[in-house]
Amino acid sequence: MTDGRPAMRIRGGARGIALVVVLLVLSVLLAVVGEFAQAMRLEATTTLNFRAALAASHLAEAGYQRAVAEILPEALAQHLDEQGLLVFRRTRLGAAKAPERTEIALGPGRLSYRITDEDARLNLNRVTPDVLHRLLSELSVERETRDVIVDSILDWRDANEEHRLNGAESDYYLGLPVPYRAKNGDVDSGEELLQVRGITPEI
Repeated sequence: MTDGRPAMRIRGGARGIALVVVLLVLSVLLAVVGEFAQAMRLEATTTLNFRAALAASHLAEAGYQRAVAEILPEALAQHLDEQGLLVFRRTRLGAAKAPERTEIALGPGRLSYRITDEDARLNLNRVTPDVLHRLLSELSVERETRDVIVDSILDWRDANEEHRLNGAESDYYLGLPVPYRAKNGDVDSGEELLQVRGITPEI
């Protein structure tokens, strides 16, 4: 007569191994599903960002085209004459009222644009000291500060290292906490102008 205990132990051991295998398979499956879900989320985010960037690009192009259409002095007209020939001609547009330029609804987005007259700007590389003084005076800059700014701009632009009465050259700029040299050339941008002695973001 045999005892049934060893057979039960073997069956119980097989069940334990099967449980471990099932848990391992579930763990691997959960890891794969988690990676897949994360990849899909990333793909969806990338697609949404691409779509938003494309829409923004089209809105920017639409704003540009509206501005171009607004400033064109002439429009090209076409029509058929009595013989059925296509005739092109230019028609001069009258001075129309400026259209709305802010928060223009276009599809799902909105656009704003502005038109500025570049001729109304001062070329700091060609402007005279008198014009600079008048400009700074209009901005309510004190006389002493005005003198420093005007002379410093002129020193920044000139090709030498000799500073004017109230100006600054490399000897001044090299003594600053973050030292740099005077450009001794034309100003290329508004950001560069902030490096000139006396110029502040408020001005």
